[in-house]
Amino acid sequence: WIHGKRRRKFLQFIEQDDAEEMNESIMFVLGDDELKGVLLWLRGSDILKIKTVHDKFKNSPVISMLFDYAKEEIRYLHLGPMGSMPFVPKSNYLNNKEFWIYFLLRDRYGHYFKNLHTEKIVLRFAADELKSDKDVILAAVKYCGDALYYAADKLKSDPDVIRSAVRNNGYSLRFAADELKLDPEIVKIAVQSDEIALKCADEFKSDYGIVMTAVQSHPFALQYAADELKLNHEIVLQAVRRNAAALIYAADELKADRDFMIRAVQEHGVALKYASDELKSDRDIVRAAVAQSRDALYFAAMELRLELQ
Repeated sequence: WIHGKRRRKFLQFIEQDDAEEMNESIMFVLGDDELKGVLLWLRGSDILKIKTVHDKFKNSPVISMLFDYAKEEIRYLHLGPMGSMPFVPKSNYLNNKEFWIYFLLRDRYGHYFKNLHTEKIVLRFAADELKSDKDVILAAVKYCGDALYYAADKLKSDPDVIRSAVRNNGYSLRFAADELKLDPEIVKIAVQSDEIALKCADEFKSDYGIVMTAVQSHPFALQYAADELKLNHEIVLQAVRRNAAALIYAADELKADRDFMIRAVQEHGVALKYASDELKSDRDIVRAAVAQSRDALYFAAMELRLELQ
């Protein structure tokens, strides 16, 4: 959507009163299909407010249909939060493919339907045949990966659908067909999108490349890595580069490894917080940590804290 100041300025522009300026307005230059593309960036409530466009195109089937869709969008929203409706709303559009694609694409910023709880995803109200339609499902998962939950089984085995879903929400990988959970390309996209994705990629928790990709994007994905990779210097160090707190998920042996901890505190001084008690009393490690961040001093052993203050 266009929103905030840009939205207000856009609405003011297309509703300007000056006839001469209006004749040169973008609204009177664009054709029906082009104007439809512009209007799709607005909320349904905004579309209905644009009187000038409605008057000009009231005889246009394309724009007239868009106004009908906008009215139906508002009606759905006035029924209450999507997740609170225990019933399918009565609608003449429940089986209308174009309406559902329009409706699902309203979720560009997740204002309406995006929610980790699948019961709050509006796609559940669509007719079963639409849940088997690739175009509809692609529209749904583009902005709400968890909508994959409602897709027909054949589409959960479709690589195009799964790639689109995991780009939006890596954890939607859990709804993919088992064979696609074994696809390295799809898993890589998923772990780049969401740290929790690695949790449902059991076959890749020991894969150095996949885990490295995961922690490069989401350092806390380290918690889902196999134990042997929680001992790997390069994997853990990469996570620490992004966020020192990721060290909490490293193996205890690594937190007591002097060579590793020197490298870790050189990257993030406050990584000293997660070092073993013995290393918090190591003068060289504490000095290296404090050199990187004065805040690291708070995590040193008391005798070194007093000395270095």
